[in-house]
Amino acid sequence: MENIKNPNQLEQAGKSAPEKRQYSTMERLWLLFAIACGAAFSFVLFGGDGLWELTLNALLRRYSALWAVYLAGFYVVCWGKVRGNWAAHCLAAAAIWLMARPFVYAEMNLSLINVLALPALLMLQAVFAGAEVDPMRQEGYILAYLRGAFVYPFKYTGHFFGAIGSLFRSGGNRAARLGLLAAIPLGAIVIALLIKSDAALERILSSALGGVDIGPTALRLVFAAIVAAMVYSFYQGFAFHGEVKLNPERKLPFAPAGVAAFLGVLLCIYAAFIAVQFTYLTGIGGLPEGLTYSEYAVRGFNELMAVASINLGAFAILNTYSKGSRLSRGLLTALLGLTVLILVCAMARLLMYISAYGLTFKRILAMWFMLFLFALIAECGVKAFRPRLRLLRLAALTFVGFYLALSLLNLDAIIPEPIVAQQEQAAANFYVAGQVIK
Repeated sequence: MENIKNPNQLEQAGKSAPEKRQYSTMERLWLLFAIACGAAFSFVLFGGDGLWELTLNALLRRYSALWAVYLAGFYVVCWGKVRGNWAAHCLAAAAIWLMARPFVYAEMNLSLINVLALPALLMLQAVFAGAEVDPMRQEGYILAYLRGAFVYPFKYTGHFFGAIGSLFRSGGNRAARLGLLAAIPLGAIVIALLIKSDAALERILSSALGGVDIGPTALRLVFAAIVAAMVYSFYQGFAFHGEVKLNPERKLPFAPAGVAAFLGVLLCIYAAFIAVQFTYLTGIGGLPEGLTYSEYAVRGFNELMAVASINLGAFAILNTYSKGSRLSRGLLTALLGLTVLILVCAMARLLMYISAYGLTFKRILAMWFMLFLFALIAECGVKAFRPRLRLLRLAALTFVGFYLALSLLNLDAIIPEPIVAQQEQAAANFYVAGQVIK
């Protein structure tokens, strides 16, 4: 500064100096939820030898508890955005049930799927609550989802440490904030050491916490700090930076003639395939020699599901990126109709197999997925004639609704007991495999 000779230079120097970011009281309070999430994740993943002594159901309950902490923090952080958002509230209610399911049902297959379904659902809830997307640009929801998963947890981690640093700045309660901040990590270490020094107290607490080992303290603190920074960054992303900006000039690369030719070929293929299928299923024409109906029912189910999913994907792309015309809408509607017939063939095969061998978790899951596809086809049919319908948003909510209905079922009461015992043993073996690797 001693080289500045006149007031103009002093003013320019002041403008070039970066201003320190100011953190509100609420942003400082977010630290509590972020740190709580970090501690919860650390508590689950670094449980020591006691973690492997837990039952699978107990571990899933603990996993649910840490996501409950996250959801509470998200509501506090984004309350201004989520307050009147009914879709976000419905998704949060569905997530709360998935958290509560291990406390209600002992069935393990769906609970294991929920390990991935729960964070995926909570991410969708965050997008619906905090992302600002043009209602007519459905791809914005996909972009917001990807940002939430891969950008927001890392982009604003500096704000976590900045919010902590703001506690050290001057203010009326600065001394109290500093003392509290210094006491938290030191207190955690001291508590762990004191518990380790008293064998009786350690045994009592380990029993109360489900056999969790108290150490290693340092590793837990480091991991908790990393997770807390990521959670705080995620909160910041959806609280202040949720707007999704897309190019207003959307290109429509598919010409009507090309769409008609593409769909015409597919429709001819599907029509011929369905005609052959109905001769088998209705008994008009018998199966080839040496092929039983049980073998016929097993073969090709997954392929038919893949074809139906491909058709729905083709509908979404062509309906979004082609110029709507009467011909294209008619062909797209015909594609949906033939997709329904393909699903009917697949359902007939599945029902034949269930009637012969009974219900299992996989067969219930397959039937559930087909029913969801039927609902999705109906929504696509409405979209073909009502272009302003927000199909992607509606399809996401429909899928969550179907999954919630599936999770509400007591599957152990539906599936025969011998099969339940076999599936429970398979789930237990999957969990015990981690102990063997360890």
